[in-house]
This record gives sequence, structure tokens and C-alpha cells, in this order.
Amino acid sequence: MNENAHAEELNESCDCGCGHDHHHGEPCECGHDHHGDSCGCGHEHHHHDDSCGCGCGCEDMPQLGLAQLVGVEGEPVYTLAEIFSLLEDEEVKLAIESYDPSEDEDLGLDELSREELIARAVEVMSSPDIHVMNLRSLQSDMREDYLWIVEEGVYECSEDAAAARLEFLLTAEDEEEVANMVREIERAATIEALAGEMIVFPFLHDGLITFVMPNEIREACKSIATEEFLTYVSEVEQVIAYIDAATNLYGVIAVEDLIDLIAAYEPDMSATDAAAHVVEILEVDRLWPHSVENGFVSHELFRDGTGLGEQMAYELLSVASNTPRYQPDRDTFLSYANPDFDEENFEADLLFELLVDLFPEYDDPEAAYQVVQFVQQCARQGMRNEIIVESMFEDMLPQPLANEGQASLLIKQIAKLVHTSRTWALSGHTPEEAENLK
Repeated sequence: MNENAHAEELNESCDCGCGHDHHHGEPCECGHDHHGDSCGCGHEHHHHDDSCGCGCGCEDMPQLGLAQLVGVEGEPVYTLAEIFSLLEDEEVKLAIESYDPSEDEDLGLDELSREELIARAVEVMSSPDIHVMNLRSLQSDMREDYLWIVEEGVYECSEDAAAARLEFLLTAEDEEEVANMVREIERAATIEALAGEMIVFPFLHDGLITFVMPNEIREACKSIATEEFLTYVSEVEQVIAYIDAATNLYGVIAVEDLIDLIAAYEPDMSATDAAAHVVEILEVDRLWPHSVENGFVSHELFRDGTGLGEQMAYELLSVASNTPRYQPDRDTFLSYANPDFDEENFEADLLFELLVDLFPEYDDPEAAYQVVQFVQQCARQGMRNEIIVESMFEDMLPQPLANEGQASLLIKQIAKLVHTSRTWALSGHTPEEAENLK
């Protein structure tokens, strides 16, 4: 979905759920972050596909940045004391400040000698506690790479090899080979991300970049990465996907209903475990706007600091209760964890074809596809047809329509797509499906 598209004010609410007049996608006076995608990079939240250097999961993960890293010149060393002895004092202080569990603002680092500073850094970075959050917060592929370097200890890559990978992707045709190379690039990106977090350290020697995970960190990680812990982490990750999917599909869901839904889809996960995971996630994850005490979990569009979003979420919950909840098969449901996902829709295909036909400027099909996604997302949030049409005509089309006939065709097709798009107020059903439920 093009999340920067705006619905113009029509002297009434934009229908996004906040209850205020404003441009959809922009902040209004209620303090909503409409379409807010900021991550905060605190390891306490979850986005969906890519990741930034902190390993949190946002969309800024470098894919081939190994050649850009500035590492320690010389042969690798493998203990924290040896590594910190090669770094400047400010870098050693940064490691301590990033991971020291003390809540004191002044850690007194300026008063320490260099030897004391290094000893403090070794002590802090050797603690298993600081690595628990890393393993819990990473997405599954990144966690797999994290555990891989825990076992291997080092990862080597040359600048030429990084460039060769990119060239391979541009020319390769075998799907399996491409998939393997993409996975290797993802691993390289994870290693680089860990270097940014001072979990691994890069050394430049003989044309190679060697990333070293210090022995103390490896041992700390091995001590916590038990089968029981990794099962727990996997279950929490699964529950996060269910929370994402439920809020994207329904807008808001009562916590008890969310737990029942997870238990229905995951027979191997007990309702007790599911409930515990949900409670834990909602209590510690600042991305979610409402705690368990409020009784429900809602989409980020309802997040504000005034209580208005909570009120609108309650109202949506009340309206949606009049329609039985739509529950597709498990794989389809979990696909809704991706905020841009929509099920196959014939009317969406027809709108796409109409856009491409009316506007030859859409030489890139992705641009027309984004318009279709925009309509479906607006319909899901309950925006009225006339607001969707006005926003689309004013902000999203490459040029004005040639005549009223073209406009009429487009408006009718938008109406058909809205009628067959999933809607929060109908508990995830489409208006067409809801009519057949009566």
C-alpha cells in the first residue's frame, strides 16, 4: 500500500478511526500516528520483513554493506579483553553504555583507568542476560544466523565476494541457486548488523573482512540457547505474528478472543502458554497501544496519548461484535501479519487492468498495484467510497482522466472492489459476505 497517499478533508471525519478531520496518513490534532512505521530500534517491537542494523526488524537493513565497514586493521583476536585493547576508549565506553544493566545515568566511566574500563566492558559483555533480548528480538532467519556464528565463531568475506554476490543475483536464472544466494546475503547482512551492535567485531587483514564473535559472548549465548529457551522464543514469535495478523485483519480484538483464536490455530500450544505469551508481549512491547488491563489489542492507527484512540477502538469492537468473525485457514490468517497482504480478489485484478489500460504512463505495474492496495486498505479501515475516490483522483493518478466516461468506469470499479474488500467493522468479512450472513 502507498502509505503516503492522503484522503482530503471533506468537512467531516476521514473515517480512519481517530474521529478527527485531517488528511489521511498525516498527524491530526488527536496525536495519532496514522500509518506510523517508526520502529524505535529498541528490540522491543516487531516489524515484518527486513531489519536495520540493530536487528529489530525495521526496513533499513543493509543488504550488501560489508565493504563499507571500517574494521580493526590486523589479524583477528578472539577474546573481549584483546579486542577492547585495540579499540579507542570512546568505543569501549559505548559498549558499556549500550549494555550495562545499571539504571544510573552516570556510570562513572570517565573516572576509570583504561585497564579498569576494559575490565568493566568485558564483565558487561560477558553476561548472558544481555544476549537474551538479542535472541528473543531477532526474526527467525536472523536468529538462525546469530546461532550460526555462535557455533562458528568467525565469518569471512572479501569486498570482491560481496560485489560478486550482487552480480550473481543480477544474472542467475536457477531459482534454487538464487534462493541460496539470497540467504547467504541475508546472513552477511545479519553479521554486519551484529557488528553494528558490537556483538561481533570486524578485522581487516590480507584483503579479507573477518567478523569475530568473542569467545566470552559465544559461551554466554551457548549457556542460554537451550532447546527449551529456543522453543519459548519460537512460540513468542508465533504469537507476535498472530497479534499482527489479528490487528491488521480485524482492527481490534479482545485479548480473550485473541487467546482463543491462537489456541484454535495452534493445537500444540496450550491456551495457558498462549495467554502467558500474549500478556508478556503486551506488557513489555511499547509498540502496542493498549495493555492487557484495557481488555483488547488494537491496530496502530488507534495509538494516541489522549485516550481518543482507545475510545474509537472500543466503538469498533462494539460495531464488529454484530458480525461473526471471519476466520480463514491458518496460513491465510498468518499472511495478514504482513500489513500489505490481501487475499486474491477478482475485482482487484479488474481495477488493476483498468488502471493500466487508462494510463499508459503505468509502465511500471507496481505503481498501479499500489493504487489497488490503497483502495483495499482504505476499505478495510471503513473509509467511504467518495473519500477514497477523491483521494485517489487528486493524489494518486499520473494524470487527469480524459473524460467523464473514464471517471465513471473507474468509480464503479472502485465501488465493486470496496464491496468485496475485508472490513474491520464487519469482523474481517467483506460487505458482500456480510450480506450473505444475514
